[in-house]
Amino acid sequence: MKTEVEAKVGEFVAKIGFAKAMKNKWVKIAEDKNYVVRIAEKVIDEEKEQLSAFVANPDLEAHDKKVVEALKKRKLLNVVSHKSYKVTKGTEFMPTRVKLETQLTADMLRSGAWKDAKFKKTNLNAAGQVTMGGHLHPLLKVRAQFR
Repeated sequence: MKTEVEAKVGEFVAKIGFAKAMKNKWVKIAEDKNYVVRIAEKVIDEEKEQLSAFVANPDLEAHDKKVVEALKKRKLLNVVSHKSYKVTKGTEFMPTRVKLETQLTADMLRSGAWKDAKFKKTNLNAAGQVTMGGHLHPLLKVRAQFR
């Protein structure tokens, strides 16, 4: 009886289950709407097979996109991406921070410190800052006042 199934699994779950079973033509509800009549001799649940295939192989690219989207819509499948990073010491690693030199000075050349010093990288192709205009010529100031 339909009421027995609703009592065991709950009315909401029974409603979804009966709707899915009737859509797949596994069962039908009798005319008095209290009894459930089985139509299909062998019930094959394709969604259960698809979900068990996901459990066996969780790679999304291995499965059909339409199947994946249908399972996502029904909230049977939740796709979560995990990102991980590996941090290692590089070739320039130093336990203490060293200030890099920006310019080669005459004192460095005299003492020979330039051999051991580490320099910042400089971009010789940089255009530099745009300079702003200077002051107006005194005669141009006079002309600007009379306009």
